[in-house]
Amino acid sequence: YFEYEPLKWRVLDASTGLVVCDSAIDSQPYNNYILYADSNYWGDSDKKHYANNWEYSSLRAWLNNEFYNTAFSKVQQDRIKEITRENKSTYDSNSTSDKITLLSYDDVLNKNYGFDPSSEAYDTARQRKGTDYAKCQGLYVHNCSDCGYSCSYNGNSGWLLRSPSYSYYASGVGSGGRARYYYSSGVSFTGLGVVPALNLTQSKIGTSSINSGEIAAEEVTDEDAPMTSRAAQTVYAPLANGEFTLGSAVDGNRYMVYGVTDYSDGFTLMSDNLGYI
Repeated sequence: YFEYEPLKWRVLDASTGLVVCDSAIDSQPYNNYILYADSNYWGDSDKKHYANNWEYSSLRAWLNNEFYNTAFSKVQQDRIKEITRENKSTYDSNSTSDKITLLSYDDVLNKNYGFDPSSEAYDTARQRKGTDYAKCQGLYVHNCSDCGYSCSYNGNSGWLLRSPSYSYYASGVGSGGRARYYYSSGVSFTGLGVVPALNLTQSKIGTSSINSGEIAAEEVTDEDAPMTSRAAQTVYAPLANGEFTLGSAVDGNRYMVYGVTDYSDGFTLMSDNLGYI
C-alpha cells in the first residue's frame, strides 16, 4: 500500500498561475495503444492519428480523469483553470483544452520559467526524483553504479513532455536535466516519469509587491481572513524568526502562502494555501 501525501508544486509563472509538480508521481506510457502499419506507428486501429498524438493519448486522458479526480478535492478542482495549449512539433496534434497537462519541449527551455534555455544543459531545475509509487510502477532511476561514473543526478529519473516527435516518439527530460526532442524508447516506454502541470486561478487574497531576494508579508485588513506567512520561493526550512527567504528567485516565480500554522519542517504548497503576487 502507499500513503497519500500532499503533492509539492513549483511555481513557473505567477502571472498565469502555471505550476508543475516537483516530483515524478507515476510512470506510464505516453500512449498504451500502438499499431505499426504503413511504415508508421498509429494510436488507433483505423490509422487516423499517430501513436504520439497528444490529443488522443492515454496519458492525457488519465491526467484529466483518474489523476484529476483522485488528487484534488472539489474546492481545489474549482481553482484549476482549463487552458487551451498548442501541441506543435514535427508531428503536430491539435491544440487541446485541459485542466491537467504535461509541460512542452518549449516550456522546459523557457528561461522565464527558471529553466536553462540550452537543451544540453544538466539543468537542476529540470531534474526530478520519483515517488515510491512511481518506482513501483516501473520508473527508471539513474544509478551511477550502472554507468560507471559519479554524477550529481544519481537517483533522479527522466520524465515525459507532451510535445510529439516523429510518429513513435515524444519529447522528454533526462535524469540529468537535459531536454530531449525525442526519446528513443518511444511512446510505449513505461520507464519515464509523469510530472503533471496545471494553471491555478488568480487568488482573491490581496498581496503586496515583492522583488527577488526580499522578504515581504501580505497585509490583511479583514480580521476573518486567513493569517499569512512570509513569502517563500521554495518549501524548505524557515529562518529562526519564522520567515522564509526567496532564495535564488527568478522573475515570475513569486508567490505567497497563507493558512499555514506549522513551520517546523517547512510546508507543502497546495492550491488552498497559495496566492500570487
